[in-house]
Amino acid sequence: MSQILATYQAPWGTTLKVVSLFSTLLMVAIATLGLAGLTSARGDLMWGLSMIVLPLAIVLGAAAFMIRGYVLTPDHLTVKRLGWVTPIDL
Repeated sequence: MSQILATYQAPWGTTLKVVSLFSTLLMVAIATLGLAGLTSARGDLMWGLSMIVLPLAIVLGAAAFMIRGYVLTPDHLTVKRLGWVTPIDL
């Protein structure tokens, strides 16, 4: 294993936090409306399911690619994500 030269956090700026919060709330609201439409008597099953599943899948998919930090070694840069790490040769 290579010697670690530096470890960096990936802090979120205020704009990123606000946009992420707004987008997540929007997706949850869409899923809630889809659930309400699905439970109504006139709701179309596929339309209601797509309004629930698709927004939640987008939020979870985006969260999976969230960068948590970086590790720099003489040989490579490692990008730490929520569920895995990606080494990049230098």
